[in-house]
Amino acid sequence: MPDEVIPDAHVILVVDDASANRRLYSWLLGKAGFRVCTATDGVDALAVLERSRPSLVLLDFWMPRLDGVGVLHEMRARPETARIPVVMLTSSSAPDDIDEALEAGANDYITKPVNGRLLVTRVRSLIQADQDREHASMSREAESLRRELEEAQSVQQSQLPAMPSRWSDWSIVGAVAPCGRVGGDVFDLVQTDDGRLVAVLIDVTGHGTASALVAAETRAELRHLLQSRSLEESIARLNDHVARRETGRYSCVAAVELQGDVARVLNAGLPPVILLRADTILERVVGSGLPIGMFGSRGYDVTELHTQPGDRLVLVSDGITEPFGNIDDVDGALQRLGLLPRGDAQPSPEELREDILRMTRESTTELIDDATALVLDRDGTAGALRLPPRPEAVGSAVRWVLGQCPPWVDRSSLDSGVTEALTNAVLHGALELVSGARRAGDYDGYVRDALSLAESDARRHRSIELAVLHEPEAFGVRIRWDGAPCPSGARLPPPELGPLQESGMGMTIIHALFSHVRWSEDGRSVELWLTRGGATTRPR
Repeated sequence: MPDEVIPDAHVILVVDDASANRRLYSWLLGKAGFRVCTATDGVDALAVLERSRPSLVLLDFWMPRLDGVGVLHEMRARPETARIPVVMLTSSSAPDDIDEALEAGANDYITKPVNGRLLVTRVRSLIQADQDREHASMSREAESLRRELEEAQSVQQSQLPAMPSRWSDWSIVGAVAPCGRVGGDVFDLVQTDDGRLVAVLIDVTGHGTASALVAAETRAELRHLLQSRSLEESIARLNDHVARRETGRYSCVAAVELQGDVARVLNAGLPPVILLRADTILERVVGSGLPIGMFGSRGYDVTELHTQPGDRLVLVSDGITEPFGNIDDVDGALQRLGLLPRGDAQPSPEELREDILRMTRESTTELIDDATALVLDRDGTAGALRLPPRPEAVGSAVRWVLGQCPPWVDRSSLDSGVTEALTNAVLHGALELVSGARRAGDYDGYVRDALSLAESDARRHRSIELAVLHEPEAFGVRIRWDGAPCPSGARLPPPELGPLQESGMGMTIIHALFSHVRWSEDGRSVELWLTRGGATTRPR
């Protein structure tokens, strides 16, 4: 006895206590192309229905042990057999018997003796009608699901902050391109009571409705936590809560907290957060923290960046970078999105979304993951760079200069010279740390002294300003700082240069690497020039 209906032939269950009738109906139906299984009475029929799901049941009215009406009552009471069509066979044309069969759930009836052509026609008609009803039901369910997904999409979109947005001197635009109607990527802007703005991008594992629900829950909880806690504490608390819920889905999160000139960045599992300045990637904050909800009781580190007018901060989900092979290849992603070089105007939300879709089509015909980008632009131009008086700020400042030098410049010499000059400006100018303070063999102690001075009330508000200067045949860098001036003896070119150990502003390397070195009268600003082809003509 078959347990399953094969695709190319419907199975009819014939139930009759007379063996002659069973053989006759089986022959008629088999000749018409149906497969047939049989049962001798109502009890036997229910046993067959436990093992298989026929397309239709041909059921005798009068039978021992359990008659046809009893079988109908049992079938309609069971969800797995309630929708199977039933044709009742009866030797009586009495209206009461027919009414009882129809009321019990029969779809049709045929009186004996059975006309073979009528039997086959009725069976085919009922099976076709049942298929039509099933298809219509599936279509209604599909349409209902489509409407529900459209409503869910509308709700998810309405939860995103209005774009474009403004906060202080920042312009912000974001766009989400889910791979389905709804997805696990969301972004948010949270203004706290203590005057901070936190821009957040959340990427929940997977995509679809389940990920969308987790994303909405995560976003709402993080908004609440940020009102009374620091960024890193909020993320740590959120991680503990999500880990305890054991949803099986975790969230990668990147967040930027803005307050004044400082941007505090936290990255838990997403591609690097990028700080752009004058079309140069100045900083990359990689995803060093574990995704939210993977493990409880985890701490998260924050990277502090100092921003200035003209800067751009970019956060992206891995749906932006992963289609091209490397999750951390943000450089290529920014170029494909038209965000690097920066250009004159910030894209609109619609343009950003179209750029995301266009970019992903370069690697695949359709989105395979939700893709999101969040762009924060600070007003102004990036003609100059301000940095705090801290040794660790030198590296990013040098990269900023290198990103703007013309092709003919010897980048290695420029790197070494600007590094030396900036280090002197930080240590001996802004921090007023003299060379004599360095103890022999104790460079680490020297650095600790510098870091301690950088945190002191007298010096932490000082700054160093860096600007690039372009002339037709020359390229220059101007460095100006708050604090102690370079002694006049240290500003002289060799061999007139005074003793280096006394000045604390050694310039031998700088004079050797640059064509011209030009000082301001107060000794707190220096211009370092390179001329094309080693020309000796001084820049204007």
